[in-house]
Amino acid sequence: MLKLGAPESGWKDLLPGVRVRFLPISRKMVRAARSACRQALQNAPNDIIEASDELTAAMLRLGIAEWAGIGDQNEQLLGPADLVPVIGDDGNPAKDHDGEPVMQAAVELFIANTDCFEAAERIYVQPWLDRDREKNGSAASSNGTSTEATPALGTANSPAPQAKASGAKSARTGKTSPRPKKANSSSK
Repeated sequence: MLKLGAPESGWKDLLPGVRVRFLPISRKMVRAARSACRQALQNAPNDIIEASDELTAAMLRLGIAEWAGIGDQNEQLLGPADLVPVIGDDGNPAKDHDGEPVMQAAVELFIANTDCFEAAERIYVQPWLDRDREKNGSAASSNGTSTEATPALGTANSPAPQAKASGAKSARTGKTSPRPKKANSSSK
């Protein structure tokens, strides 16, 4: 059954001390996420995990409205739209080819952080995916070929071979006609 109702949104606790306010998941977000997933599959047809990550990242880019408890390297609180210098492996700000610091939106750094990404996927994206799967009729069919309808181990899949009995009469089939009964010769 399709259950209509308001989409999940609002403040969610992701990690200790980190809260994020998510927007309701909209058609625009879903289309953008599916497009990102398709693009990832075109680039790497066998990389399902990358496609799934792109779907989640696209939904997070459009769904994060604000957060609390997230800061930069200097412990300055940030918002999702703030630009932050990207820190290189050496611990210093990364520079572009002109020597300028590479700046990235904080939401991209949020998505790049494994803990934040996985928590947001579990709390915001996965419940939507579960509801979407439910409305698309993914329930097991009681008489189909899904794993729910597959016979249990030990269930016969084909009839047993017929045993040859010695001296037993053959049963009538549709191709044999019954023997005629003898007429009663006594008449009264």
